[in-house]
Amino acid sequence: MATSNITAGNAALPSPAARLPLSRRPHMDRPHNFVSAALLGWGAIILFFACFIGFGVLAPLAGGATAPGIISPEGSRRTVQHLEGGIINEILVHDGDQVRAGQPLMILAETQSLANVNMLRSQEEALLATQVRLQAEQTGADSVIFPARLQQSSDPGTKEIMKAQVTLFQTRRGTLAAKKEILQQRINQLGEQIDGLKAQIASTQTQLNLIRSEMATVQDLLNKGLERKTRLLSLEREEARLDGNRAASVADVARAEQEIGETKLQIVSADADHADEVAKQMDETHNNLAQVQEKLLAGRDVLARTSVVAPVDGRVVNQRFKTTGGVVRPGEPILDIVPSNEDLVIDARVAPTDIDIVRANQKAKVHLSAFSQRYMPQIEGTVETVSADRIVDQQPQPGGDNKGYYLARVKVDRDYLHRILPGVELLPGMPADVLIVSEERTLWDYLTKPFSDVLRHALHEV
Repeated sequence: MATSNITAGNAALPSPAARLPLSRRPHMDRPHNFVSAALLGWGAIILFFACFIGFGVLAPLAGGATAPGIISPEGSRRTVQHLEGGIINEILVHDGDQVRAGQPLMILAETQSLANVNMLRSQEEALLATQVRLQAEQTGADSVIFPARLQQSSDPGTKEIMKAQVTLFQTRRGTLAAKKEILQQRINQLGEQIDGLKAQIASTQTQLNLIRSEMATVQDLLNKGLERKTRLLSLEREEARLDGNRAASVADVARAEQEIGETKLQIVSADADHADEVAKQMDETHNNLAQVQEKLLAGRDVLARTSVVAPVDGRVVNQRFKTTGGVVRPGEPILDIVPSNEDLVIDARVAPTDIDIVRANQKAKVHLSAFSQRYMPQIEGTVETVSADRIVDQQPQPGGDNKGYYLARVKVDRDYLHRILPGVELLPGMPADVLIVSEERTLWDYLTKPFSDVLRHALHEV
């Protein structure tokens, strides 16, 4: 009983360790705390790898092909040329100047072009005046009425042309009228001749009637023996002569009437020949006028092109001619203009191993290598075209493998570029890094693709 009490009393007393300060107490629970911390650490590690594996398997990542490129000079530059060339008379702009579309850049000497236009214009006016004169002849007008363009011209040469055509009209009209008048006079003469012949025929017929009446009387007397035979024979001879004269006169009348018909036909033929000649000249004049007007249009175009103008808004670069008096050969480049309002084009060289994932209309991300990546954001673009075959440089650069490349032209909206990069000036030839975005893949796909490729080649049957 006493033992029990002692034991109970001892149990009620605190242990020696419990009576020590907390800092000096022995760590009796250290094994338990160490196990908890270890379990927590391993749990965190397992959770991290589980999240990483889940992210690698499930989270999609944008894939694509990277390609070096440059800002294309063809897509951002316009070369100004002159078709005919000429002598430089005045230079209006210089390198670095900002120009507007249609603004004069250079003036070429217009002496030869102006002389050619003036010559063709004189030919056109002469042909126009000729055409009007022929139309007046064709319609039988009494005068030539020229169009207002010719009448209002202050050029002395034009007035001389009109005066010459009026004179020619009057001369030709008078010649035709005179020819027809002569033929008409011939008809009148033949008519008078016919009238005379018909009067002669009538007189001869009267004489014949008298002779025949006398012959009848003489025949009666001869039958009674009161007249001689010679008298009757003489009357018969006179009858025969008069009858012959009458027949000749009748023939002359027929011949004169035939000549009248032929002369009238000549009058009609004169009018017809004149009309045919006028029609033929009208056709020739019309054709010549069309040719001259076409040449005049081209000549005026050449004259207008003596003022070389800017095709687009932009900045002048690479000016070839800097002094007046120089000679520009036909088709020779004069200067270049970098457009300020057109889309930017980047020529990207895609490796042959990446061409299978590059197509037109794909999205692309462009980084301009000339600027710092910290301040220069990526620029969005679109693949415009992809070359149909691999391109191999004729002169490979040192250190290059010269395996060739596919040329992808990436277009970037210049307005979008100005919004995100205000004040930044881009020049042809600047380098750029292009990422052509393809289909999305997970991190697991990226990590396992090399092993799957090796395994596929290893299991491939030869």
